[in-house]
Amino acid sequence: MSLLKEYKNFKDEQRFMVGNKWNENNKIFTSEFGIPLFPTRPSIWFHNFLKRHNLPQITFHQLRHTNASLLLAQGVDIATVSKRLGHAKNSITLDIYSHAMKAKDKEAADKLNNLFVKPKDIT
Repeated sequence: MSLLKEYKNFKDEQRFMVGNKWNENNKIFTSEFGIPLFPTRPSIWFHNFLKRHNLPQITFHQLRHTNASLLLAQGVDIATVSKRLGHAKNSITLDIYSHAMKAKDKEAADKLNNLFVKPKDIT
């Protein structure tokens, strides 16, 4: 919420600076004159940001997928990840990200195995 409030203050300043040239509407993300952004504009900004910082070119969808995979790999529970992604059911997240869950399952099996296997004597 604090970031949105900061953004609103920024837009209020823009509105003040352009005066009667401001295009009033109920959109959150607009140009410097209040004109609604073309839907592809954020993707263009993101592409330019990645290029400017010499980062691999990925899409927003790939970024979303990476975010979910990294969260799962760090042990965040499926319900939390599912909620963050906006999935209606945890099963949707499980179906899509089962590859990330398999890696965590192997890790869990290895840890459990370590409980039962005696360490070899080092001499």
